[in-house]
Amino acid sequence: MAAGPCGDHGPHWALPLRPPLCLACAVETLGDGSASVGSACPAAPSPLVRKKHVLSRLQDALAWQALPVVQLLAPDERVCMHLIGTLFGMLHSVEDSSALNLLVEVLVRLVVELKSEQYLYCILDESQKELCKANTMRSSLPTFSLLGKLADAIPGFAEILVVKHKFLFECLLCKSEILIWSVYCCLLLLTEERLFFSKCHTVYGIESLVRSLQGVLLLNNVELHKQGLLLFTEILKRQPVEIKLFTNRGVCIEAIDVLMETVNCPVLEVAVEAVKAVAAFLRLAVEFQGDFMAQENAFTAPNSESKDTLSNFSEFLLRICDSLCIPMVMSYLERAVSPSVTEVFISALSTLFTVVPSMRNKFSKKLASSSFIRLTLELKARFCSVQSNPVLNHTCSSFLCSLCLNLYSATEKTRTSSQEGKFGEREKLLNLV
Repeated sequence: MAAGPCGDHGPHWALPLRPPLCLACAVETLGDGSASVGSACPAAPSPLVRKKHVLSRLQDALAWQALPVVQLLAPDERVCMHLIGTLFGMLHSVEDSSALNLLVEVLVRLVVELKSEQYLYCILDESQKELCKANTMRSSLPTFSLLGKLADAIPGFAEILVVKHKFLFECLLCKSEILIWSVYCCLLLLTEERLFFSKCHTVYGIESLVRSLQGVLLLNNVELHKQGLLLFTEILKRQPVEIKLFTNRGVCIEAIDVLMETVNCPVLEVAVEAVKAVAAFLRLAVEFQGDFMAQENAFTAPNSESKDTLSNFSEFLLRICDSLCIPMVMSYLERAVSPSVTEVFISALSTLFTVVPSMRNKFSKKLASSSFIRLTLELKARFCSVQSNPVLNHTCSSFLCSLCLNLYSATEKTRTSSQEGKFGEREKLLNLV
């Protein structure tokens, strides 16, 4: 069973294992399952058993005798490509879980030891083809498992994946719910990679993501809705300020439509994820308030009212947070208080002060009359004592400062207006006299 030295390939193919392993026989066995001693015998093991045995021997060889394996394979690029192609093909033809685990381990170890980018690119190209035609989670998981293991084993692989291949964003336009969910998961992992943003891949892929979310919302799949919104939120949160995410105004408007639809979703889990996405989008709303293109529609006549400006969307955010998000979170806080949820909630409230400046005083008065000052102080006392939860502590302090300053400003305006009114009445009386 690929144990040699064998007469067909010569002693130089024999790896120094106990018993010896003929590497050429191993490659042939994995390729067609027939190149093994005794295969014609009725009692011979099945092809899958033989292949699992060879994979196990190869795993041992790469673990303990990696140098001889590399010395045999590296000079012949054709043999290397054939072996890698064979192993990758088996990933999508073998259903046995233990055999799949062996395949992934051997492929990863082999590519690591060969130390050549061309084999990485070969795997990436084949992965792209497989992901684009996969129609079940079962068929796509081996590919994602392999890519994940390679990312863990090879420091520069994540950069290659991000810079040279997304194709992940392009896969979002497919019809397979399982594949879309898997791609959402992969892209979510890539948001942890700085190059994913600095190389403008999010700028390139945001349109595919928004269009994907539009299609996904038509499906009855809550997990898919949540995962897509989670990915959207992370991109909004991590996008560098100096790199404009929405270069296409139409895509930005479509993203707003998606948020408006999901915030009103009757499924609480989806609505919660949508609220987080809205909170992340608030940072963009604040940053782009001075952008002329965000305020005016280039195709609207001068001095006519446009219905899709950022100002109108900002007012919508304020209204939806006031009427839906705040009551929802407050109801949640009555049952269980989570420092992480509280931090996001208070941070979003602070941002709302700057989203629509003309309404900040009215909003501040409503918050104050609803006991939000007391609530925030209670949260600080409960979670931020003895220097714990410093981020939450800072968020609460900033919110209280902004709220109190807004209230003071509103009081000053009221007092000034009252004094001006009294002064005007006095002037009228003096004129009458």
